[in-house]
Amino acid sequence: MIAQRYFEALAADDWDGVASAWADGAFVRVVGKLKLGVPDEWRGFLERVRRSFPDASFELERVSSDGELAAARWRITGTFDGEPFDGVQPTGRAVELEAREVVRVRDGLIDRSNVFLECSALAAQLGAAEWMITDDEPEPVADGVWVVRGGYPLRAMNVFLIRDGGPASHQKFTGVVAS
Repeated sequence: MIAQRYFEALAADDWDGVASAWADGAFVRVVGKLKLGVPDEWRGFLERVRRSFPDASFELERVSSDGELAAARWRITGTFDGEPFDGVQPTGRAVELEAREVVRVRDGLIDRSNVFLECSALAAQLGAAEWMITDDEPEPVADGVWVVRGGYPLRAMNVFLIRDGGPASHQKFTGVVAS
């Protein structure tokens, strides 16, 4: 199966094998972040990850397929002691993440892939949770309600803070609702 061969080639860092699995004009979407042409832009992105995490390991744990769609579960480990990553300076911390990749096969070749990462876990493990927050201060949205916006890679996380009694100088936030 072409998807299995692609996942195995990717795990082995075999870019000739990766390229041979893809249709012309195909792309990889790192969900919420990037749309990358295959194989060159996809390879460039993974090379940037490897420069940030020089001991990075991409372990292929499982592949499932129904014919048109195939999914892979990856375990990604490494130490963030190389180059800065997306504006975050290296922390020397180790990370261990799971990622999912779903590819679509048409006419015997892969024409697209969606990669899903545990980005909040990445930020927490890097010690860079503030990297996910886009607002410096909570934004008032109603009387006694504020929102803090953030998320990575897609800035699509909202945390609502709700004041529970007391004067504004002694605010106690008891409700947190994420959307």
